[in-house]
Amino acid sequence: MFYISISFLTLYFSYESSKNITRKSKKTMATSDVIDSKYSGGKLMHKLLEELLLNFKPSKVENGIPLQSFDDANVFPFKGNLAFTIDSHTIQPLTFPGGDIGKLSICGAINDLACVGAKPICIADAMIVEEGVPKNVLKKVVKSMELVCKENDVALVTGDFKVVEKGKIGGMAISVAGIGKIYKKPVLDSGAKINDYVIVTGDIGRHGACLLAIRNNIETELKSDVMPLWKIIKKCLDVADIHAMKDLTRGGLAGALNEIASKSKVRIVIEERKVPIHNETREICELLGVDPLELICEGRAVMFAGKKDAKEIIKEVDDAKIVGKVTKGQGVVLKTMVGGYRIVDMPLADPLPRIC
Repeated sequence: MFYISISFLTLYFSYESSKNITRKSKKTMATSDVIDSKYSGGKLMHKLLEELLLNFKPSKVENGIPLQSFDDANVFPFKGNLAFTIDSHTIQPLTFPGGDIGKLSICGAINDLACVGAKPICIADAMIVEEGVPKNVLKKVVKSMELVCKENDVALVTGDFKVVEKGKIGGMAISVAGIGKIYKKPVLDSGAKINDYVIVTGDIGRHGACLLAIRNNIETELKSDVMPLWKIIKKCLDVADIHAMKDLTRGGLAGALNEIASKSKVRIVIEERKVPIHNETREICELLGVDPLELICEGRAVMFAGKKDAKEIIKEVDDAKIVGKVTKGQGVVLKTMVGGYRIVDMPLADPLPRIC
């Protein structure tokens, strides 16, 4: 048994305007409905953090220090092999059908840990908020974070909070670091084997399509696929030997498959007719000329396993589909609806910025 101490620092903008803030009554300052520069430190920042986090649960690992101690770092006991990840989220808009930047940030950390075979244990977050963001928006984001943490027994143990001038970052940005414990063995991108089956845990490209629709004023009932994957992945690890696994974030299925093919030194062949794509996702992609294979997901994974184990995974995950197989060679190939073949390259860039 050993103890871990983690502290999270983030770069932020300094600004001269804070020097010119005039004194206001405590009552006026404390009842402000929007975030401004006075929340960047001192009593008001501490009051805001207590308001946001005093009842946040879970907030500690076993008998470690709780988040509400507001120490500079958290200390907690840990036994086993660690997995560690970090990610930043700058999505626009901050809220979208199916989620918001808070839910997205916690799911992102949980899914990165889960996809290397680790049970998520705890999270640290750093929030950078613009002046002018309504307090109720900030509270909603924090509540979304808490709900995902609670549902997945993941403790938020430490963090940071900064305020920057209006117009600098588009409202809010959140960085999240996560620690997990390897559940059985590490599952790495380099583990795919020849004759493995390729499984996706649900329809692809939905998050990206949802954001594309919003930004292009396309009417749709499509919601983001953002969701935590640990519970699904744990079920799969309990019944199958998974050789490789990856969540389908930036670059989508095409990006994930290319990374795994390259690191595992194999060729991956998928069949177009077997890849699950929601009808509205497909329609949005056709309208805008975007390949759904390249669109980001925020609640989907691709897994590689032998034939018997692949069938067990399909039994455990309702929406999972076998979409292809691993062969000798290199790269990623798609068998089209008409029986031809085309190379699926690693996407050159994301179809749109600030999508996660």
